[in-house]
Amino acid sequence: MKSKYFLFLCLLHIVIFSACKKEEENGDDPPDITGKPVAEEASFVYKTNFLASWQTVEKADGYQIDVSKQENFASYVPGFEKKILGNTNRTYVFGLMGSTDYYYRVRIYQGSDENRTFGKFSNIIKVSTSSNDQLPNMDLEVWQDFERYEAPAPMGIWATPNKVADLLVFLDPPPVTVTKTEDAVSGQYAAKITTILPEDFFMMAGTLATGKFEPDLNNPVKSLEQGIPFTSKPTAFRGYYKYLPVDGDSCKLYALLSKWNTTAGKRDTVAWAGLPAMDEYPSEYTAFDFNFEYHLEGIDPDTLIMIMVSSAEGDSFIGGVGSTLYVDDLRLVYE
Repeated sequence: MKSKYFLFLCLLHIVIFSACKKEEENGDDPPDITGKPVAEEASFVYKTNFLASWQTVEKADGYQIDVSKQENFASYVPGFEKKILGNTNRTYVFGLMGSTDYYYRVRIYQGSDENRTFGKFSNIIKVSTSSNDQLPNMDLEVWQDFERYEAPAPMGIWATPNKVADLLVFLDPPPVTVTKTEDAVSGQYAAKITTILPEDFFMMAGTLATGKFEPDLNNPVKSLEQGIPFTSKPTAFRGYYKYLPVDGDSCKLYALLSKWNTTAGKRDTVAWAGLPAMDEYPSEYTAFDFNFEYHLEGIDPDTLIMIMVSSAEGDSFIGGVGSTLYVDDLRLVYE
């Protein structure tokens, strides 16, 4: 009897030891098995977003980032708690508050899905947001690669119809209307926005906008949820564009500030800045500088909508197939 009891204690000890060891291995700060990255000072720091970056580590399969208002990471910015990023050395952090201190740290991982093993956290970087705002990636230099398409980063800020390529897997080439191009004003890339007509499908106008795009093939017009939260009041919308229309086509290029009217139950336009109707468009990159016309003085907006469309009547499936709009180096201007 005593021998059985002794054997039971031994087995219990082994089970407890193994469980503790497993818990230790899966903890937030496991042994540094592959090195840790060095986080760098944030760049493009604005009111609601900044670009975080770090030095890469050899043999890392990807990186994970934490962003918090507390230096001890007692809580996290929504969407940025142990966020998996893939194998990159930078990411846009957004959804922030102006004139506020934030902190970020990163760590590497090896493996994938449930089998990731994490390294130690990097140094912590402090970021103080500003009082005026720009959108992340307005120079259109950073793009995310997907299996059948690419799109300007970050998702949730910039939206394109390219996601429909994941649904229409029977179309080859995939129905992509927005691509990066090296035909740029500065930097490496610009956005090329093109109206296409996939075989045995309806015409698709190229669209680059702020917001979210969730494909709805039954009602394509409702696929785009326009706008992102925005409370600043810029004086102008600037950038570069050129447009190569087909069959007398026209394009859209504008920025709109709005605010939800709780009394009327509708959205009011606070200000608008954009390209007027034109008989001819520039075929070479041309600077634009549109002043915001404020219709509701003393009212702060809550949403910013930017729309860049290669066929102005594309939502009615009207346009010239092949019409192409190029945009680069977008910027909001403040006094």
